[in-house]
Amino acid sequence: MDDGIEHFHRLLGELRALPPDDPARLRAESAAAAFARDGRKRRRGADRRADTAARDAFTPPAAPTSYLERGTLYRRARRCALCAAKYHQAHHPYHHLCPACAHAHWQRRHTHAALDGRTALVTHAHDGPGFALAWRLLRDGATVITAAPEPERTLRRFGHAFAHRERWEAMRRGEGALDRLHVVEADLSGERDVRALAAETARLSGGRLSVLVHTATPPLDPQGPWDRRLTEATLNTVVPGWLTERLRPALVASPGGAHVITAAPAVLQAPVWVGVTFHAVDPGVPDHRSPVPPLDAEDAAATLYAPLVAAFPRAT
Repeated sequence: MDDGIEHFHRLLGELRALPPDDPARLRAESAAAAFARDGRKRRRGADRRADTAARDAFTPPAAPTSYLERGTLYRRARRCALCAAKYHQAHHPYHHLCPACAHAHWQRRHTHAALDGRTALVTHAHDGPGFALAWRLLRDGATVITAAPEPERTLRRFGHAFAHRERWEAMRRGEGALDRLHVVEADLSGERDVRALAAETARLSGGRLSVLVHTATPPLDPQGPWDRRLTEATLNTVVPGWLTERLRPALVASPGGAHVITAAPAVLQAPVWVGVTFHAVDPGVPDHRSPVPPLDAEDAAATLYAPLVAAFPRAT
C-alpha cells in the first residue's frame, strides 16, 4: 500500500505539470472529485450509524437524578427540538432535547403536589394528557371527577393501569385510589352536558372544587368538515367559559383557594374572582406518530400539573 501511495503522489506531480485545459488533467480532476465525494458520503454514513448505535445502547437510569450518562455523546452536533440550541450529550428518554431542556422536563415529570382532601375536575381524562394528568391527581391524593362519552370504558382503562404492577408501585397511594375517581357521562358538545356536569361536580365535591382543568380541547383542523370544525371550536372557546362560570360557587368556596388550568388555545378572558387563580398553559401537541417523539402525553400532563405543584407543595 505504501508503494501505491508513493506512486500516486508521483502521478499527481506529473498531472500538476500539465496545462489546466489538458484532457488528461481534466479527467484526473473529475476522478479525484468523485473519489472525495465518495469518502465524505461514507464518513457521514458511519457517523450516523455510530450515533444510532450509541442511542440504542443507552440504558435508562434507575433514578431521576442520574439522568445523564457522560459517555453517551453524538459525534455530530444536533439541534434541540425546543430551544434550537446545538448539543452533543444524549439523554434518555429525550434524545431530541438539549441537556438543559431535557433536565427541566425530566425533573418536572417526577414532581408531586399535596392534594389530600381536595377535589379536581378534569374535562377530558379518557386518553392522552388528560388521562396522565388524572393519574397524577389520584396519585397525590385528590378526588378526581372527569367527563367521558363512555364511562365504563374509561373506568376499565384506569383499572388496567392500576393493575399494572410497576405503575401500581409508583402510585404510593394505590389502595383506594379508584374509589376517588368519578366518571360522569358527558361529551361536552352542548350546554345541556355542561349543565349536567356542573351539577354533578357540585354534588360530588360537596360544593367545594379546588382544581378545574380544561383539557377537552382538540386542535382545530381547517381541512375538516364544517360540522366537525364547529364542534372543535365550541370545545375550544365556548365550553370552558360556560363550565367555569357554572362552577364559580364551588371554586370560590374552596378552602385555601382554587386553581383553573386551561389548555385551550383561545378560551377565557380570566375573570377576577377572589380566591380563584387562573392559569393558561400550552402543553403542546404530543406526537404519537414517531417511535421516539420529543415529548409525549406524560410531558404534557406534567406541564399542566406544574401550577398545582407550585401552589400545593409537598413537604419533604
